[in-house]
Amino acid sequence: NLSVPSGTKPYCNYLDSHKTIGYSFDIQQPAVCAPGARATSNGSNLNFCLFENLSVPAGANAECGDLQTDNRIGYSFPHR
Repeated sequence: NLSVPSGTKPYCNYLDSHKTIGYSFDIQQPAVCAPGARATSNGSNLNFCLFENLSVPAGANAECGDLQTDNRIGYSFPHR
């Protein structure tokens, strides 16, 4: 499970186009990210922890609903 700051929101709309998932949180909180994630900010009000350049199979779907309840994000893909 990830250790995420309170108020963390999933950042999962770019799995398909940029092979990236992650989470965002208020810039007032320190950007301490999980191993393998890159810390960045929008320079205004949000910090991000991003897992980038993921190798995902075609048809993969971001699974970010568990971030709020179980501190987990990831992706699923159809069984072939």
